[in-house]
Amino acid sequence: MNLENTGFLFIIITLLLLLVIGFLDRKKVSGNLRVIPSFEQLQKAINLIVESGKGAHITIGRGSILSPQAGSTLAAVDLLTHLSRLCLNGDIPPLSTSGDGVVNLLAIDALRKSYRAVHLQQRFHPLSGQVAGVSAYSYVVGAMLAQRDENRTLTVAIGSFGPEIGLMADTSERMQAHTIAGTDNLLAQAVLYATSRSPLIGEEFFAAGAYTQGTLIQNASLKTQDILRVILVIGILIGSILKMAGVI
Repeated sequence: MNLENTGFLFIIITLLLLLVIGFLDRKKVSGNLRVIPSFEQLQKAINLIVESGKGAHITIGRGSILSPQAGSTLAAVDLLTHLSRLCLNGDIPPLSTSGDGVVNLLAIDALRKSYRAVHLQQRFHPLSGQVAGVSAYSYVVGAMLAQRDENRTLTVAIGSFGPEIGLMADTSERMQAHTIAGTDNLLAQAVLYATSRSPLIGEEFFAAGAYTQGTLIQNASLKTQDILRVILVIGILIGSILKMAGVI
């Protein structure tokens, strides 16, 4: 079986698993997911800023949608849509920053969708989504400047970052703003673990949609990933045993 056929078979298996798990879970109220403290703290932080009349700064990275980091960027935009909708219940509207022009257009569209969902279209302003910088450090510096607003006591950093994101997380913590951060970059994860109060470790970032929104398709996709991961591990173990036995 060539690589093209293997990839096609993998896609078919994934879709079948997704459909089966979605069908079996269609009547469940919750997704039966393990507890991740960062997501619980995120909900509490949003409730707190809404009650206290404060705002949130949501920065979604600089991963181009034409790069390998496109998956993390799209996940960040989806989470931005949900979080901004919740933040609009407060007095200060959310601010989004990014490090890529196209990503910023996606962020503005996500914000506009959130305003429309809560019937506040008249309050929407295109500058709610801003390009903080186009290089790694200029982006972080621009995001740090946006974070200097004392009325924004929640910082959510989600998306594709380098280790320089630690500078913004440290600044946010020094200003006593609650910081929740997640990224696909391993070095940035290590830095955020030391500088952020509520870091998302490993693949927890990609599970954000299922934990914050919990739709049927999101829960099913998360469980499908876990099943595929188990199948892959079992396949590797069986292949290693057969290799050592001289069968293959």
